[in-house]
Amino acid sequence: FVEKNASTKLVLVGSNNSLYAYHVADHTGTIAVSAGTTVTSGAMTAISGSDDASIIAVGLSDSVEIYNKSLALLQTISVTNQTVTVSADGSYLFVGDATAANDDNTSGQVYVYKLVSGSFELDQTLINPADTAGMNFGISIDVTESNNELVISATGNNGTLDTTFDKKLTTFDGGITKIKGTELQSGAVYIYNRHYDRFVYAQELVDQFAVDNSGTNYGHMVLINDTEVMVSMPAISNTNITSTNGVTLISLIGR
Repeated sequence: FVEKNASTKLVLVGSNNSLYAYHVADHTGTIAVSAGTTVTSGAMTAISGSDDASIIAVGLSDSVEIYNKSLALLQTISVTNQTVTVSADGSYLFVGDATAANDDNTSGQVYVYKLVSGSFELDQTLINPADTAGMNFGISIDVTESNNELVISATGNNGTLDTTFDKKLTTFDGGITKIKGTELQSGAVYIYNRHYDRFVYAQELVDQFAVDNSGTNYGHMVLINDTEVMVSMPAISNTNITSTNGVTLISLIGR
């Protein structure tokens, strides 16, 4: 994590067992870095914070710790997580648990917390929108500066794809019968819009290259601004995919 819009920036660096804090200043081209201090101990899942570092969230395996800019511990939330994201203004905290089991046999939940009187309170739980098991929802999360659009990714084995034959010329039972195929180490990216302070599912963002190729790990990481979404496809285990296919930009204009 790096604080924004400050002459001396707070920089947080996590390791397998500790979180370290540094203060970095640019003195007319000369970078000055303070000695590191240990903030907390434990294996980090993620670090995120508001632009002004007034709210900092540190994900541990079974909890999220909330700090202020002075690195005083404000709150501890008991929740299993793999990623955490704080909105730019610090009013929202999003916690992803991609391993959470849902009643419909899907996996993954994202917990939406709102800052109320100085503490984060659970406001909403978003469930994996996929209709079959295999995709782990909540792998990566980002939100626009306005907090109006939220992007969440899922990765895993996508078993919802329709298998086609002869370039879709061959059908069964007049097109009524569908044969499903599974795309290994795939992913999905979903957009939620804020409506009356609730995040509502809007659409899935589809990249044709990711649809046509297994092993892309599409959605391993996502970033969003007001006009587009950046989606990574690191193809961790597919050596046939070149690095030029590693990131895709999807425009939000007109969607």
